[in-house]
Amino acid sequence: GHLRVAVAGARRHARPREAHPLAETMSMRRRLAAVALLHQCGTASGWVRAGHEQINRIAEQLLVGKRRDQVRTMLHEDLFEAGGWELAVTGKYPDTDILHWHHQSPEWTCSKGLGDSSKHIQCDGHGAEQGSLFCALVYFFDQFAHSKLLEHYAKPKEPVNTPSELQALAKVPKQDQTSTNFLRWLVILLGDLHQPLHWLRGSHDYGRQITVTYQGLRHTLLDFWEEYLPKHAPAPKAADLQKEFNERAMTWDYKTPPELFRDWARESAEMACEIYQSMEVNHADGSRAIDSPFEVNEEMYKR
Repeated sequence: GHLRVAVAGARRHARPREAHPLAETMSMRRRLAAVALLHQCGTASGWVRAGHEQINRIAEQLLVGKRRDQVRTMLHEDLFEAGGWELAVTGKYPDTDILHWHHQSPEWTCSKGLGDSSKHIQCDGHGAEQGSLFCALVYFFDQFAHSKLLEHYAKPKEPVNTPSELQALAKVPKQDQTSTNFLRWLVILLGDLHQPLHWLRGSHDYGRQITVTYQGLRHTLLDFWEEYLPKHAPAPKAADLQKEFNERAMTWDYKTPPELFRDWARESAEMACEIYQSMEVNHADGSRAIDSPFEVNEEMYKR
């Protein structure tokens, strides 16, 4: 399978603003160092609680020495424990569920590609709606990014248009909009960023409208990714993750995290199309469609 480690530490260019409650601790680059998010095609982990916890456990293996302690201090819990944040918050504040999915108008298709008519991904309502996954990511990152450090990086050729507020948080009390909770959101959304099915709603409704069978059991495609696979797919070895991280990290240093979020969004969107296209079969009338239920055989599962 295709293994991609996406490290989303703010690295050299992000730390809490001086007025931020965390300003007296070390820079964001050292505190976050590397939040590693696993994405495997075919045997990919999903991203509900079980998936987020598994991914965060793997990420902790790449946080060495005091960095792990620094992240624990910021989160007020171990990284893997933050895996339950999404379910807890959406259960309490249902309006925040929209933050975990991509939305744009008009909706993109695999033939046209993610983003607006020019394939731009920015928070303008066309490439991405301001309450959607990409815009929520850049919003929460912006709560920690320090403008003086960002000045050392070239201005993105494609504007991000980071929203100044998220309407989905309107009903979340101010006492729950803390730096710790914003960091938990950031960690969770980084996981969602690497879940391909979160990027394409379409007629399949993020995979909810497709039924798959495996070993005699039925699941929606989304549930199969987000519930079944995290509990059954084997985790990669820490040494392999570290090796791939080292190989890729150098190329990431030249871009700000919002630009990396955009790159990774495009990769995930392409993967979503590959997933659906691999499930399509030719019918006698010349059309192509996904059978329902769609049977996942052992060869496909292992791939």
